[in-house]
Amino acid sequence: MKKRISSKIILTVAIILLVVMTASMLTACSKTPHFELSEKDWGYGDKAFENMKYLAENYPDRTMGTPGEERFAKYLSTLLSGWGYTSDFSDAETLGLQGFKVEFTRYDGSAVSDTSAYNVVFTKKSENSKGEIILSAQYDNLYADSEEFLKSDGSYESGSGTSVLLALAENIKDFDYDYDVTFAFFSGGCYGWQGAYHYVTHLKNADLDNIKLVLNFSMLGGGDNLYLYTGENASDFGGYLQSASVGLTENPQNKNVVSSFIMESEPLYSFLHIGLTGNHYFFLNRKIPCGNFTSHNWSCNDNPFLTEMKGKANVYHTPEDNLQTMIERKGEENIVAMLNDVANSVMNALSADNAQIFEEAFADGKKQVAVSGQSAKVSSMATIAVKLIAIATFFGIALAVRNNIRKNRSKYIKEEIKQEDEVKPFDFENYPSSENDGLDKENSDFNTKGKDNGQNDPFV
Repeated sequence: MKKRISSKIILTVAIILLVVMTASMLTACSKTPHFELSEKDWGYGDKAFENMKYLAENYPDRTMGTPGEERFAKYLSTLLSGWGYTSDFSDAETLGLQGFKVEFTRYDGSAVSDTSAYNVVFTKKSENSKGEIILSAQYDNLYADSEEFLKSDGSYESGSGTSVLLALAENIKDFDYDYDVTFAFFSGGCYGWQGAYHYVTHLKNADLDNIKLVLNFSMLGGGDNLYLYTGENASDFGGYLQSASVGLTENPQNKNVVSSFIMESEPLYSFLHIGLTGNHYFFLNRKIPCGNFTSHNWSCNDNPFLTEMKGKANVYHTPEDNLQTMIERKGEENIVAMLNDVANSVMNALSADNAQIFEEAFADGKKQVAVSGQSAKVSSMATIAVKLIAIATFFGIALAVRNNIRKNRSKYIKEEIKQEDEVKPFDFENYPSSENDGLDKENSDFNTKGKDNGQNDPFV
């Protein structure tokens, strides 16, 4: 009866595991679609690098919750409004500023409460809009966080992404699109992307439904490689963005998952890695198609969680995060080339020449993001199931071995007793008596040793 019950349990678990793994494979093994897109070198790399230098020299302090942050936010407002962009936000009598209160702890341990921070959001409206495309970057740094980070101008995090976004905004103003294009400069990126979280959580459902795509610019120009993260699984929109991009390194299979670091309750994915960390994270959790441009070395594990350059210490969140260090490590020419690749990738993706392909690729974008999240959960369940089966199998084998030993132990003992019983008894009747033992007493070893015990006895 026990054997039958055990067999049924094992069969049931095996069927469940098979179903889970099959579902995972069906959603995860599709090929990434490839799109043939027209390409053009828009040449925005030089402009982006000029922006980096200007920020490092004139706005090195962009620390959230400080006068330096507000000063830079107003500078961004001046630029974007001057280029003809409009905004639904206004704060401190400045167009485009979305003010919000923050409460957090700085890296030196000091507490900050009831302090204002600012997102800067401007949009180019389309007459016949088919939705909204958001281009985003964080602009804050850790210049005035504490003595440890003092005078770190944050060229890698976040001057590089902000500079690319500014270069795009300066030029996209002259293009007409079928979509509203929003430029979102978020604060609080160094403290868990608080600005992006505030922005997303205050959007209405209709606003969220209207967003077609979010492209985020993370740390750029300071790592070995350039990556574009578009989700865990292949998708039409991800394939489109990858095909539109230039200078990319393929994302690795092992993404150094950090499962204990989750920024929001009930996230789309039950894990986190560097491709998921950024302003886009909160949009992704609303099942909005996202792409995240980031520069580091994803295949190297020299440093915990993130390795920027193989064989070198990381600079982000350190006093070494400045433009001079980036130039020394990477070289100005290589930085410009990477920034140019990012700008070209975005312009190619948004080009009017590819408008029809763009619309087809994003037709089911939100559904594909939802499927990707569900697939990740199924894969996670499959992984857990495999581990449980492996553990159960191990203990099953151990139990079987133990039972086999116990079962055969009595058998071995019985055989040993039987063998002992079969030993021929000593024949005392035919053994020579002491009076006639058949030994040559004069020449025997016993008799010889007995003559002089002290010569052969080792204890004497």
